Amino acid sequence: MPKIPAINPLLQAWLLEGPLSAQVPAYIDRLRRGRYATHTSGRCLNGVANFAHWMSMCHLTVHMLDGGCIEQFLRYHLPRCDCLGGALRPPTELHAALLPVLEILRAQGVIACAPAPTGPIADELSRYDAHMSSARGLAAGARRGRLRIVERLLLSKFAGRPLVVSSLLPEDVRQFIIDPLQALGATSNAITIASTLRAYLRYRVTCGDAVQPLLAVIASPAHWSMASLPRGLKPEEVDRLLNSFTDALPSPRRGYAVVRLALDLGLRGIEISRLQLADIDWRVGTVTLKRTKSHRQDLLPLPSYLPLCSLISRG
Repeated sequence: MPKIPAINPLLQAWLLEGPLSAQVPAYIDRLRRGRYATHTSGRCLNGVANFAHWMSMCHLTVHMLDGGCIEQFLRYHLPRCDCLGGALRPPTELHAALLPVLEILRAQGVIACAPAPTGPIADELSRYDAHMSSARGLAAGARRGRLRIVERLLLSKFAGRPLVVSSLLPEDVRQFIIDPLQALGATSNAITIASTLRAYLRYRVTCGDAVQPLLAVIASPAHWSMASLPRGLKPEEVDRLLNSFTDALPSPRRGYAVVRLALDLGLRGIEISRLQLADIDWRVGTVTLKRTKSHRQDLLPLPSYLPLCSLISRG
């Protein structure tokens, strides 16, 4: 048995003697391979121990586990949890700690792997993936995340039935967004789902489906975590920033050029870092952006008020 990070002895007993005892070594090994800090590993194991204790109280065996069990634990037990040590908060952290349990059980053959969609739903996901790649220029990782959300929507409504996107009701879409918000309390997750559904329905509009009314019911939840941040620098703050690149800094010209590109052209950090001198046409006064967020090549004019020599002569 691998060494368990220091947690309460009773929690250790829930882990080593509970229904998930056979999966604890693989779970700890996963934490170590992920190079989690000792404190974080202890918090994850705390959550798994509480979940195992809840399984015992509900007489659930590992063969009965699925995503619905985790959702029940988060939605109904967690708000009233008074177990020793208390389960992890917020629910998103506990949800992330419990999902690997299902992956381990699937890898060990204890529970069946989630079935991949087939038939019309698989075909629809393939077409939408091609659209996101060719028309939207989204990276593979971004497409996978969106496809998972669209897949859940289509399976919840059309599994074993004809796929008719226009038959979706406003309540179907609204409830699909609300359910994860109620279970996890994660506003950012609900915002991601809302934006993904909005993009998918717009795609279906281009395919000829009359789903425009559904777009009106998709409202992103309010998220004020960054409301206190300033929307932009004031003119005097910009002047102070530009004048701060003095000879006392290691690379004043580089820093000055980076800031001017961000201020005058509105370039993103990754676009600036990838920019090369060959991408700037000094005679014509243009900048070519390659490998942009949309995986396209953009041509931007250099501002006429920006002296071209300022990017190379500033010392």
